[in-house]
Amino acid sequence: MYGWRAKLGLILPANNTVAEPEMASHAPAGVSLHATKVLARGSRVQERVGVLAQGVPAARDALRDSRVDALLYGCMMSCLAKGPEWERQLCESLGDADVPFQTAGRALLAALTALSARRVSVFSPYSSEVSGWILGYLAIANIDVVANVNYAQFADPHAVVAAHPERLFRAIAALPSADALCILATDFPTFHIIERLEQARCGPVVSSNSAALFWLLRAAGVRETVRGLGQLGERPAA
Repeated sequence: MYGWRAKLGLILPANNTVAEPEMASHAPAGVSLHATKVLARGSRVQERVGVLAQGVPAARDALRDSRVDALLYGCMMSCLAKGPEWERQLCESLGDADVPFQTAGRALLAALTALSARRVSVFSPYSSEVSGWILGYLAIANIDVVANVNYAQFADPHAVVAAHPERLFRAIAALPSADALCILATDFPTFHIIERLEQARCGPVVSSNSAALFWLLRAAGVRETVRGLGQLGERPAA
């Protein structure tokens, strides 16, 4: 039976084709992942994330009908654009003791806390505008960014997937030393290089999707280690 141990719910922008298969492929035996998409419309980032946010409550309701054990809104760009206070209010309004709710940004911060990381190097496939918000976002959580490198070549929201991180491995591995390396964006495949990056850098690596899966599993009561998430996947439950 699918999901006999836990069912994980994931809300994603409609263009995201990475997070669902990547996270499902690393879910432990007996854990299933169920995703619902929300549409974005508009030419500006703030306009698009605003439209996305309007669709989140209905997506939450749909997934709760699937009897999921934990829910996460997997749009890191929304978190950067709208900020921590919006995330807090969203989680409080859409989650409860029966089905906890989290955002990609708050899951990332939880992962960094689990790894005791206060200084990070950041890589993202975002535009210069969006990547510029990362410093302020992490500063609110008292996390210092020692490097913030973006790969801003994506006018088409689907094109980010084409920039396979295998081709960017050396550039990512060469980021300055820090307590952790963060790779942001849930539509960016990273699981297959996390452990290699940790070996190359001799330190932990956290991606948006590894942090999201880590939070969902722990929130759903799954405590075992998860291969492919590097040091984060080996962390016990808090």
